[in-house]
Amino acid sequence: MPLLSAGWLSGYAITRILTSSLGSSCTRPVAAKKLACFGSSSSEGKSSKLTGHVTQTMVAASSKPPNVLIYTGTNDTDDKRFSAVKQALTQVLNLHSYVIYRLHEQHVTTQPWIENTALLVLGNNDPVSSKLQQAFVKYLGSGGQILGLRSPFTCQVVKKPWDDQYKPFSASIRVNHPERLLGESQKFTALCEPFYFEGDQTTVVAEEESSKRPVIIQVSEGLGTAVFSLVHLDLFTDDVTIHDQELDAQSLNLLRQSSDTRLSVLSQILQLLGMNCLPREVPELTPIFLLANKQDEEKLFHSLKPSLEEGICTGKDLSLHFVPSRGAIIPKATEKMLPVISVEDNIKAVSFDWEKYQDYLQTKVLGHMVFYTDVITSTQEVFDGNYTFVRNIPDDLGIVVVAGQQMKGQGRGGNVWLSPAGCMMFSLHVTIPFASKLGQRPPYLQHIASLAAVEAIRSQPGYENINIRLKWPNDIYFGQKIKIGGVIVTSSATVGTLSAVIGLGINITNCEPTISVNEIIAQYNKDQKTTLKPLTIEEMLAKTINKVEALIGDFQENGSESFLKKYYNRWLHSNVKVSLSLKDNQTMEQVYNHRAG
Repeated sequence: MPLLSAGWLSGYAITRILTSSLGSSCTRPVAAKKLACFGSSSSEGKSSKLTGHVTQTMVAASSKPPNVLIYTGTNDTDDKRFSAVKQALTQVLNLHSYVIYRLHEQHVTTQPWIENTALLVLGNNDPVSSKLQQAFVKYLGSGGQILGLRSPFTCQVVKKPWDDQYKPFSASIRVNHPERLLGESQKFTALCEPFYFEGDQTTVVAEEESSKRPVIIQVSEGLGTAVFSLVHLDLFTDDVTIHDQELDAQSLNLLRQSSDTRLSVLSQILQLLGMNCLPREVPELTPIFLLANKQDEEKLFHSLKPSLEEGICTGKDLSLHFVPSRGAIIPKATEKMLPVISVEDNIKAVSFDWEKYQDYLQTKVLGHMVFYTDVITSTQEVFDGNYTFVRNIPDDLGIVVVAGQQMKGQGRGGNVWLSPAGCMMFSLHVTIPFASKLGQRPPYLQHIASLAAVEAIRSQPGYENINIRLKWPNDIYFGQKIKIGGVIVTSSATVGTLSAVIGLGINITNCEPTISVNEIIAQYNKDQKTTLKPLTIEEMLAKTINKVEALIGDFQENGSESFLKKYYNRWLHSNVKVSLSLKDNQTMEQVYNHRAG
């Protein structure tokens, strides 16, 4: 039984991956649809050469996971504390380099979060259990970075109570290294917990001015670094009551005046922990430009007309306001309402190269109409947030939504995929009859999409040995360790038809958050003395959609067997034993010896 079929049949099965190649092993049970742990594949022939293209420099620069986890304890049932800490971090972190999640207590010891975390922020105020203590120390010792914001968790130091302070108080904080943190300003006013630190193997970052007692310290543990703060660096509020404590007017005024300074200190502390805090302005959302020939445009508007009210196609989460390009006032783009502008003769005013895209597009249906926008929350939301729009798209009109930049790209399991400028990101609408081979097995769509992206690169003459492959079920990887793209598929049903939206993102030209395809090509050219040209987003988009349509057509004609041969040729997982433990305690095992190309 093929792995893909087994994966879908297993339902809530638990999948155990056992691999022993290259001396590594992994036996981590995880949900079948969230398989996240594979050992290295056996390297034979071409594979050993291809793996060599993952240089140490590339891995060091690109495999660092972009996750920032915030632990706020069990008392934070309404996410209020998490939201406050996240708000502070989003003001100083480079949002194109990291994704922020909440780490729940039950996940600390049950989920493989350690290897995926660039920074752990502890914002809890309840006691830390011994199991959590061990997990945090393990993360720190293995090279992790921890920022403690008034958390009970510490290491190498103890907290001592003040003799005359019993609750958070307004204090003058002096920074010990002003040239590194504050420039000329050496002190600021902040709310401080009624404790101070004592410890030998520490670096004092800041102290309470009058007593010279440490209130922000830096420690090293194993390969990692931690900064613990008793100062309320994450507190930015105009409320007169802070943590249920009424402040006098003078203290409140001083806190307000020092808000920017506290933000600067937080930023610099994060930089001490190796985080990227380059200032970046959050771009505004932009209108959608409709790119298509006149016939297709008229076909869409004819189908939508009964559902439009003053040009607006109203959706549950997102509405589309269709406006002409000439003589109309274009409304402001928001998360709830996006203007859609018919470009007509002003096509060169759009940053997307429509003519180049058309030169490469070879499909019969898919991708012939492009909704392009420079900045959007998520391309997926154009379809998923407006069922009225999706319901009225003609079956023979393949619409693709393309973005220059996404602010909230969607991934599987609720994950967020970072999508800065330079990534190819799109959502493609496809319709599949239920009475067809693919209609009977719709989960294959995600694998078709991920394979299409890989084939769009590796099927080109000269690019066959570029080491870009598939990681089960639908991630796109360079080598064994570096993720450069992924796929999400959402769907809804109409009469006799599956309406699906394929969302795909792959890093073409941007070095953040991971390595780009063009960097991989440049390294390949250097290693192999070749002169392969870099890829453009328009070219990759068209060729990927070409492959999607071709693979769907092949699947509809020949079924899954033909597709699986192509899929296995591009995946990472040769010589991997897969055990599927089903609900009735039965177990299936199979070793996959499919040789990756």
